[in-house]
Amino acid sequence: MAKLPDNEIPAERLRELLRYDPDTGHFTRLTVRRKGRWRAGDLTGHKANARRYCLVSVDGEQYFAHRLAWLWMTGLWPTRNLDHINHCESDNRWGNLREATKSQNGANMHRHRDNITGVKGVYYDKTRKKFVAHLMKNRQVVLHKRFATIEDAHSAYVAKAKELFGEFHCAG
Repeated sequence: MAKLPDNEIPAERLRELLRYDPDTGHFTRLTVRRKGRWRAGDLTGHKANARRYCLVSVDGEQYFAHRLAWLWMTGLWPTRNLDHINHCESDNRWGNLREATKSQNGANMHRHRDNITGVKGVYYDKTRKKFVAHLMKNRQVVLHKRFATIEDAHSAYVAKAKELFGEFHCAG
């Protein structure tokens, strides 16, 4: 993952160099590079990691595009994590971004790829031959209950997740 620079750029500097379109989530250059590598108006940013987050180079440093979008729109660096509402890490439209705690951000994720039950928040306990609904918030287990069916376990998970995370909950 890209390292956030120790010296975060001020919003004014960002706005001198780049333009952000909140409807598309894209950044374009406002300046011309000396050796002609880019021109004013060129789109900037690239997907450079496994999670598909977009990175943008500013003054020789790499920044996550969603964090720059927040800085551009608010004038301040985000104080918490930023959540992509539609789960698409490269969709940096302003309406798709919101500040979130780590727990809220995790609640808005789809099930893990290695989940063999096929439903989020449920695993199979082979020893007891039961399905377990499991949910954590702020590093604390808030639900750990066994059920005879996967449907009952998933329903329990969904109900608790909706209660705890509201709009941040994702059942998938």
